[in-house]
Amino acid sequence: MNKVNFYKYAQQNGFPIPATFYPVNKSDLKEISDRNLFPYIIKPVKRTENWLRRFNKKVVEVTDSEHLSRVFDMCSAAGEDVIVQEWIDGRDSDLYSCIFYYDKDCNRAVTFTSRKLRQWHIENGDACLAEECRNDEVLNITMDLLSRVRFKGIGSVEFKLDSATGGYFIIEPNIGRPVSRISLVEAAGIPIIYTMYCDASGLPLPSNRGQRYTGVKWIALYLDLRSAWAYFSEGKLTLRDWLKSLSGLKSCADFSMRDPLPFMAILYIGFFVLLKKIWYALAGSSGG
Repeated sequence: MNKVNFYKYAQQNGFPIPATFYPVNKSDLKEISDRNLFPYIIKPVKRTENWLRRFNKKVVEVTDSEHLSRVFDMCSAAGEDVIVQEWIDGRDSDLYSCIFYYDKDCNRAVTFTSRKLRQWHIENGDACLAEECRNDEVLNITMDLLSRVRFKGIGSVEFKLDSATGGYFIIEPNIGRPVSRISLVEAAGIPIIYTMYCDASGLPLPSNRGQRYTGVKWIALYLDLRSAWAYFSEGKLTLRDWLKSLSGLKSCADFSMRDPLPFMAILYIGFFVLLKKIWYALAGSSGG
C-alpha cells in the first residue's frame, strides 16, 4: 500500500494523524524544522531490506534540525523515499489497533481491537506482547475510514493515544496482509481465517464472529525476552512485573510444548548473534 497516498487521504478527510511531511529535496526540510515539532520520526514510504540493514529498526527518531538533515541525507544516498512525522508521546501500552476483515461486498465481517503491552524494538517496533481490549473510539474511527473507501479484504490500523491531549492518532495502516498477532484474534474465539475462507469460497460466514472482550493475551516470546531485557537495563521493568504481565496468555507466536525445536533454534541463533556483538564491542574498545 502506498503510505503517502494513505496519509494524504487521511489529512484531506479529517482523520486524526500526526503532523506529516513528505520531503523530496533537502529544501523541503526547512518547513519541517520551522514547525519545530521535534522529535520527529522518519520512516520509509516502503520498508525494504536495504532500510532494515542500514537502520535495523522500523523508524528513526530525530531530535533536531541537524539530526533530521543527516538522516535524510543517508536515506537519499540509499535511494529511500521517506515520510517525516511528529512523534506522539506515550507508552507501549498506549498503542491500540483494530484488526479487520471486510467481505467481498465491502461489509464488515470481523473487527477486533487490542493493544500492545510491549514491543521490540522498544518505543518503535512490532508487538511482542499484546492483549485484547475494548476501545470503541479506535473501532469507530476504523469503521468510518473503511466504509468511506469501500474496503474489502484483511488489514489493521494502529493508533496511539497521545498522553498529553488524550486523543487518538492513526500511526500505521497495514493493508492486504495479516499482522503478526493475527493468532490473538483466533485465541479470543473469533475464526477470522475460516471467515476469510468462507468468503472466498462462497460459503456462509460463521456466526461466532463478534468480539467478546475476554482479555486474552498473545506473545512472541523471543522478541519479548529482548524487549524485557532492554526495559530491565533501563530500570523500567522488574522480573516480578514481567512475570505478572504474562498472566492470561492464550497464544504464543514462536513456542509450543508440542514442537519446541523451532524456538530452541531461535535461541541458538540469537546466542551466537549476541556473541558476535560482544566480540565486535570488545575488539572496538581494545582497538581504541
